Amino acid sequence: MRRKGILVIVVVLLVAVVVLGYIYTIHGNRTYVTAIDTTQDSHFHILFHRHGGVTFRQHSERVRVYLAHYNQEELVLHELVASIETVGAYTFNGSFIWGITTERGQATELRTKLVRNGAMSLNYTDLSNLGFDITTASTAGFSALTSPLLSQEGRYVLHLWQSGLSFRTDGNVFYPEQLRNSEHTVILYLVFE
Repeated sequence: MRRKGILVIVVVLLVAVVVLGYIYTIHGNRTYVTAIDTTQDSHFHILFHRHGGVTFRQHSERVRVYLAHYNQEELVLHELVASIETVGAYTFNGSFIWGITTERGQATELRTKLVRNGAMSLNYTDLSNLGFDITTASTAGFSALTSPLLSQEGRYVLHLWQSGLSFRTDGNVFYPEQLRNSEHTVILYLVFE
């Protein structure tokens, strides 16, 4: 009788270990890039004209954030605004927060904070070299529109500013046929390598 009780306990423990291992494999190793809702935080509204952020879990060696400025389909500026690298690829957790400061109604700086498993990168990027005022441009916060964010050929679009005749957010925003419909397009995006 005692042997049966011990056998039942061992079987129950083995089943529990298998089930927990399966759940961890399915959900614990899941990768994602998900929007953070910064609209409810009054600190962001006081400090920044536009702001946003994401959390992520990815398997890679590095995470980088770029600001790309197109004059129609011609790339006129491509700047690395945040980056964290490691030796060797592994699965990591992190977050990226950004905000744009203004002075006299004109965009002055893009401020970023990138965090990855305890490592942090704080950066300030001058926006006066964009050649147009993004504070008056049409804007789309993909972080507010899609959660989790969808990759566009390995690039996660965080925010988009456009000026010109049309404003489109359907399709891949990096395609020339999308870009040529706007005089200026600025895209803030995240990549994992």
